[in-house]
Amino acid sequence: MKELTKIYQNKGKEFLKDLLNTYVVVTEKLSGSYFAFQKSGSKIDFYKGSTPKPINVVDRTLMMYYEPAINYIEAETKSITLPDNWRFCFQYFVHNEPGVIKYDKLPKNNLVLTHIQIMNGNNIAKIIDDPRIIGDWSAKLNVTPLMPFFQGKLSNDQKKQIRNFLDIPTEDQKEVFGTNSFSSYILSILNPDLNTTLLQRDSTKPIDSFIFRFYKPGESGSFAVKLIDPYTKELMRSNVQQSARRAPADINEILLLDILAFIEERGLRKNEILSSKPDERYLELISSIFNDYISRRGNSLVNLDIEKADFVKGEEFDLNVDMINNERTKNILNTEGKEYLKDLFKIMLGSLKKKRDESKEGPILTKSVIEDFNKLVDSIKEITTAEVDDNFKTFGDYLKMKEMNESIFSQEYFADSFDEVLNENSGNRGFEFENAIVKGINNLNLTNVRMDGGTAGNNNAISDLGLIVDGTPIAAEVKLSSTDNLGALPKKDVDSIEFDGRRVRFKINSRSQYKEILNDALSALNTPKILSILKNIYDKIEPYLDGPMDLTKTLGSLRGDERAKNIFNEVLQSKKQFTGPGDVKVNPETIRRLISKKIGPNGAPTDYIIIGNNNHKKVEGSVYHLGNNPLGIDVPMFDPTGVYVEMRIQGSGSVTKKTAAYSFGMKTKNSGKMNKGRIFSDVSELASIFLSNQLSKKNE
Repeated sequence: MKELTKIYQNKGKEFLKDLLNTYVVVTEKLSGSYFAFQKSGSKIDFYKGSTPKPINVVDRTLMMYYEPAINYIEAETKSITLPDNWRFCFQYFVHNEPGVIKYDKLPKNNLVLTHIQIMNGNNIAKIIDDPRIIGDWSAKLNVTPLMPFFQGKLSNDQKKQIRNFLDIPTEDQKEVFGTNSFSSYILSILNPDLNTTLLQRDSTKPIDSFIFRFYKPGESGSFAVKLIDPYTKELMRSNVQQSARRAPADINEILLLDILAFIEERGLRKNEILSSKPDERYLELISSIFNDYISRRGNSLVNLDIEKADFVKGEEFDLNVDMINNERTKNILNTEGKEYLKDLFKIMLGSLKKKRDESKEGPILTKSVIEDFNKLVDSIKEITTAEVDDNFKTFGDYLKMKEMNESIFSQEYFADSFDEVLNENSGNRGFEFENAIVKGINNLNLTNVRMDGGTAGNNNAISDLGLIVDGTPIAAEVKLSSTDNLGALPKKDVDSIEFDGRRVRFKINSRSQYKEILNDALSALNTPKILSILKNIYDKIEPYLDGPMDLTKTLGSLRGDERAKNIFNEVLQSKKQFTGPGDVKVNPETIRRLISKKIGPNGAPTDYIIIGNNNHKKVEGSVYHLGNNPLGIDVPMFDPTGVYVEMRIQGSGSVTKKTAAYSFGMKTKNSGKMNKGRIFSDVSELASIFLSNQLSKKNE
């Protein structure tokens, strides 16, 4: 909004004269926060600041700021009939000193009703600021109304005094009015009987500004300008200068860099989120990432000193833990004496949903780092805004949907994306084997070998078991048999894989730890056998593609017609596996590195692997170390010689909803060839193996 002083300087006396001759309404601009609510159908949406989108669960989690207002309106409007699409707009105060101005009092229930917008979709059809209507609705809502200081036509004397004020040079206004006479001077012109402002008991105390709304005959809208208190303007200028001198928050940028690196290592998985609303999906995903980050980085965060601006140190800016559904996240955040973890969660939650300006690079967040960070934000957005069927929650639901032909999933995609559902409903033998080990160790009731942190469940970024062996925390990966999947290769390390009907072209990220294995795996795609499989798929879906098939994202999206449905089935029923044993070999050192990069449920490095005998009901198998042996026990290093990369087609989405798509996955598998490990036949022997070094020392 423009200042009346500058308009006078730029437009001249004649423009001002015409303006002052029109009908005018003068109100006070308050230094609160914009807050609004709107009834839409059966629900009420809340709004803040300048964003057109309603306040969502992420906003409410990030800080408690708007919770009192939201809770008040939700309770107060239960007995009030609200018109649909009327947006009630307020100035909201959490305390009486929201900025540079300290007010004497707070409005009723901390809200001042300023105007009402009648909405037509996202557009404002009409604004209601008539004092009578504002007054009536304020009484219904039990809040303070914004009432005008003056409304009507200005007298000649009033116009003269306003012009006299505007003739004072801006740089001299503060000197003339000092700290305590501006508002009383303007009020003496407009309404001499007033000696208070809306929230100040004395009109000599500073306010933000006066708003003049001029209504010209024949025009539907108004021309609004403001007259700022010179003292307030000086305070605001001083505050901006102090903020500009503040040292950069290096620790926060270092944290963001580490979070970026961690997520690049960990990867993003769709099966981490089951909610259907984008904001709830985002909160779920960040909670899962946060849990893993604390598990892995927890010890290094103890002395963390996160920088916060002074104005966000009040309780109203605290994290709203009650909005989080992930119980593990809530338990971590509510840990006594670890308030810094709440600040860390806020950084994650607030930063990973918006891109950073590449032009504002620095010594830590360089241009290339910002580019990668923005790619991550895009990936997170793609996962959290993906169309989701609310009804698809259980394995039984999946079978019903498949039977009804509402959507068709390949077994591989379903296993990758919903392994938690499969674990609970169809039984996961590997998961049962892990639980058998946990149950067995707990039943031994030993003081020198005990579980630490439970199991990872279906979290592929964490190894399976956390243990404390004679005071030393360790972590171990668990496999039911020697032919189990050993780990997925990170597709995020591949910038592009495209097939144009003749040849596969790919580009591997320069920072990847797995360049060699990825290069071998992707080069194998150009063998005649695999090119033939890809060509068969490409020929079927080529009419639906805008360019080459992009194997990093999707091999094609199909519209919801019968022909597309048939093609979708046809492709998924064709040979889906590109590579098998002997096509792309993986050296043992690479697979050891792939497994040991995981962190245990207890935050310990993954230094051991337990491989069962393919019997999920019995704790028996072999133990190996992965190159590092912190317990110093007599077990061999894991040295599999038959590991290969399995690449296969995966399908996802719904044809009827026009989200059907193809993608591909890369997993490392073992054909069964490996060296002999340290054998155990029950859980007691497994515990003895982990304690063997301590036992031998005692025997000496």
